[in-house]
Amino acid sequence: MDKKIIVRYRGELCILNQKDSPSATGKVSKTQPLCKDCRLFKFTTPKYKNAKAEIQWKTKQQIQEQTSKNGGMFCKSDGSLQIDMIIYYKNRTDFDSLNKIILDALEGLAYENDSLIKKGTIELKENQPQSGFDLIISQITPQPTLF
Repeated sequence: MDKKIIVRYRGELCILNQKDSPSATGKVSKTQPLCKDCRLFKFTTPKYKNAKAEIQWKTKQQIQEQTSKNGGMFCKSDGSLQIDMIIYYKNRTDFDSLNKIILDALEGLAYENDSLIKKGTIELKENQPQSGFDLIISQITPQPTLF
């Protein structure tokens, strides 16, 4: 039997457009290094952090109810995941920005790290009455490579 969880969220989704970029706002938070022993850091803005926190707050109970039988987290570092997601957005938008904030927000709640996601489909539906997303996360067995 496949393990999976379903997450529904309705609310504002943050995208980082040019006027919200760290260089434009001057409000930058330096977070963890991108790799061990390197000096490159990923930067986030307060708007991004707030939107991420809202997604975490609104989805935490859903995830905990579905993962309580598995020690509180759906997938730890030894697993692989598939995601199937529909993103609803009020206007035209940047697909990559929405995808990133959603997957980052669920990190530590549904899965240990979003690098566990190995497969997936994402559909963006624009001009919707309300923003949000529907997401199915499934644990998968990786297939061996041919080469």
